Amino acid sequence: MKREKSEIYPTLKVTIEKGDENARLFKDMQVVLESVKDINTKHGEKVVATVLAGEERLQVFVNQTSMNALIDAFGDNDENWTGKIINLKKKKDKKYSQEMIVFEPVA
Repeated sequence: MKREKSEIYPTLKVTIEKGDENARLFKDMQVVLESVKDINTKHGEKVVATVLAGEERLQVFVNQTSMNALIDAFGDNDENWTGKIINLKKKKDKKYSQEMIVFEPVA
């Protein structure tokens, strides 16, 4: 699917309740991008990437910061992103001062 760069909006910060046995702390990691798809959520349509981290598959929302970085590195057709190595990093949004996970393509 062809993707377009656009204005960057803030991402929402998710708070995990203590005692949630399924909760994980995020750590920076290098992953392989397996697929990208659009899904419908209660907040509208969102882009989700499936990534392979070691032997574990994770699904990560792709915010506009990450989308723009992927387009710059690999072009606007998300089919060309499959198999690419990316770094997942937690960064603080400069404009809105919120934490977000961003994709940094590995050249």
